Amino acid sequence: MIRLLLLGNFLLFLLIPTFAFSAETLKFRPLQSITTDATGRGLKMPHGVACDAAQVVAADTGNGRLLRYQLDNGVLIGGVEIKSEQIPSPVRVQISRAGEIFVLDGALHKIARLGADGTFVSYVEPEAETGSIMPQSFRLDSNDNLWILDSAGSRVIVLDAQGKRLRQIAMPVAAITPLDLDVAINGDVVLLDSAAGAIYLARSEDKAFSLLQQGLFEYLAYPAYLLADRRGMLVVIDKNEGGIGLLGADGTFIGRQLGMGWKAGLLNYPEQACFTPSGIFIIADRNNGRLQTFATGQP
Repeated sequence: MIRLLLLGNFLLFLLIPTFAFSAETLKFRPLQSITTDATGRGLKMPHGVACDAAQVVAADTGNGRLLRYQLDNGVLIGGVEIKSEQIPSPVRVQISRAGEIFVLDGALHKIARLGADGTFVSYVEPEAETGSIMPQSFRLDSNDNLWILDSAGSRVIVLDAQGKRLRQIAMPVAAITPLDLDVAINGDVVLLDSAAGAIYLARSEDKAFSLLQQGLFEYLAYPAYLLADRRGMLVVIDKNEGGIGLLGADGTFIGRQLGMGWKAGLLNYPEQACFTPSGIFIIADRNNGRLQTFATGQP
């Protein structure tokens, strides 16, 4: 019996460093809190944020506009207004490789395409054979193809820049309320079912989603937004309790960070987030009326 106990303790000892190492792969350290634009006007209920190496574009939803900030050595500066009558209620934002801005409007249920200068170009219109869509969320992949979570068609549909359908994946039969998706560097797509507390995965060659994780409610009150980092780790935003859950590429829960509050480094109904190429994490902290930036220790 003693030998069995010693063996059990030894195995537990081996497991502890592995878990601790995994939990430290992303560690969120507050850097900056942005509450105003370049003129000093305050942000109001920001829902969206997207970033690349040079800029950050935020959906200042309550003010019906976008704001463009410059990134200078990881510091956000500026906050120039981009306002268009074609996007009265911006909620989600993505930036293409050429600097174009794609915006999901929550009132119109359309995705708008803006030029790099912020001028409206067009709405994303799929080919006739694709049928009408009602975007719930969307992403741009590394080739600037649009992955759209289409709630009306119960599917994920992939379009190229001209609206041509490249791929379509039906929603899982067991899915209740899919709210978000993301596309990994290798082309795998992950789907977040908020009502079921589940994540589904479709690899680049798959024609259907398979269940990756179904126990999110054990760790997160309301998982509402999903990001896949460069190594495949999944970052899930808990909107209702203001935290961030970290999962491995296989769906294993690694840890939870941050929490609800109004002080710097805490969140109050957070929405969209993004990683800069240098590893800075930026999040739209909706009910605190601000953007927050965090160092993650990830290049």
